[in-house]
Amino acid sequence: VGVPLGVRAYRQNAERVQVSTVESLTGTIVVEPAVGTAAVPLSKGNALEIAEGTVVRADESSEAVITFFDFSNAHLARGTAVRVDRMRSPRYRSGVGPNTIHLTLLGGRAHIGTALALEFPLEFAVGTVHAEAALSADGSYILEVTNERTEVTANRGEAAVSAQGQVVRLASRQRTLVTVGGTPQAPTASARDLLANGNFDAPLEEGWSVYNDQGTDGGQVDGTAAVVIDEGRR
Repeated sequence: VGVPLGVRAYRQNAERVQVSTVESLTGTIVVEPAVGTAAVPLSKGNALEIAEGTVVRADESSEAVITFFDFSNAHLARGTAVRVDRMRSPRYRSGVGPNTIHLTLLGGRAHIGTALALEFPLEFAVGTVHAEAALSADGSYILEVTNERTEVTANRGEAAVSAQGQVVRLASRQRTLVTVGGTPQAPTASARDLLANGNFDAPLEEGWSVYNDQGTDGGQVDGTAAVVIDEGRR
């Protein structure tokens, strides 16, 4: 009995190490394999198969996309570097483990699209110097990292962001921020105000400047600007 049970346990838990593909979308990116070969420059339109441990760097004039074995993807904006730490899948159809993709965003901005979890569950995690983010399947996320902070936005799907022993869970269209040594902030709406003091709740001097132009008619008296309330709205 022990032999068949042992074989079954092996088949359920055995993993296959996967590879993925990186392509330069703009400019020339640099692909640094984990071991064995030197860094490889990759110009626009060219692609390369990458393994675990590979670092992909896009400078200020280049962009790249990584397409993973399960068809998840990561778009690297200009000035972004990412390390692909882990890419695994169950070896057999009877496997009980997930498709696993772990990245480290070393700096910059990445737009990540996670694939549907069809045959196996998906475990997609992104680490930064400040936090860890677990991203759900069939989602769209933006992660941005600087020396001072990590910002995670869930455009679609759910994310769990952890730091310093605290976890914040994001629903669709929510974001959170983690600063150096801090815990994740409470979720806020992903939409951002394009105008400072756009609702005029603060004094007009905050975020706005009044400009007078007399034109060519020889006027001498400047106009004025003030916040007024019309039907309950400023």
